[in-house]
Amino acid sequence: MEPGNIPAELTRTLARHVVSTSYADLPGRAVAAAKASLLDAAGVTMAASTLSPECRPFAELARGSGPAEATVLGFGYRCSAAEAAFSNGAMSHALDFEDAHESAPVHPNAATVAAALALAEREGATGAGLITALVVGCDLASRLGLAAGTRIADAGWYPPPLLSVHGAVAAAASLLSLDEQAAMDAFSLAMCQVACTFEIVNGERSVLRSVREAFSARGALIAADLAAAGVAGSPASFEGRHGFFAVYCGGRLDVDPLLDGLGHRFETDRISYKAWPSCRGTHPFVAGLLKIRAEHGICAADVRRVQLAGGPIARMLAEPRERKISP
Repeated sequence: MEPGNIPAELTRTLARHVVSTSYADLPGRAVAAAKASLLDAAGVTMAASTLSPECRPFAELARGSGPAEATVLGFGYRCSAAEAAFSNGAMSHALDFEDAHESAPVHPNAATVAAALALAEREGATGAGLITALVVGCDLASRLGLAAGTRIADAGWYPPPLLSVHGAVAAAASLLSLDEQAAMDAFSLAMCQVACTFEIVNGERSVLRSVREAFSARGALIAADLAAAGVAGSPASFEGRHGFFAVYCGGRLDVDPLLDGLGHRFETDRISYKAWPSCRGTHPFVAGLLKIRAEHGICAADVRRVQLAGGPIARMLAEPRERKISP
């Protein structure tokens, strides 16, 4: 289907899917992928607790915040679930080593795992409940990314946190057993808490690109808690006149990847795990270099000049040169 009008009742459709999906509905491969992503996320988050100093202020801010509901990974203390999600969210992407969707411009499990782990610990969720939440969260964030394509970035917004917050909301709604209306409210409430322009990737001092998922993870958890408490939101946060797709995508989206097979096929099937701790956009160049070296026996002393070709993502990763040659 060509990009076009936003489907009516889209928010309700997505909310109904999130709250009605149970563990029994999940294919075995989706369960296996969620378990792998959970293990991957825990590993890269704990690694960031010592390797990414920009995350420490987030963890220190969480120390002593509210009741001891959830764990800050790698730091060994517990705090409120919202602040645990905030801290673990900051660490989830800091090393740029978490999993990624092969086609959507999103890391669908970064904020989703951070929010879901904190909430599952607070609520005493079952393993099946946690896995279900991770599957629906990852699936929704990925589908939204595929539907949006490059339109969010083209409009000057920064896609990852704007997409991942909805996956984290879906996971939280699933864990809290929200009804359809409350899940709709949670999606709306989450959009009050994240609004990232592409400017966050600029500036030599800025670390916001590294810690961005903190805001999505905490925002999603707070939104779900507020919805559970009866706070009403917009009924059309995705399809409304000033809703998500209108504001961030100019009112255009690819409907098929968003709704095709919803509830029957899960985008967890297209999650990949990184071989190297760097942006996914760098991996084709790394893989190509290793292949050239293996097939032709070229070493560094043989190289006089390297010329690379790539699209907008590759250019963003390479410029400004002065900063990117020493990341």
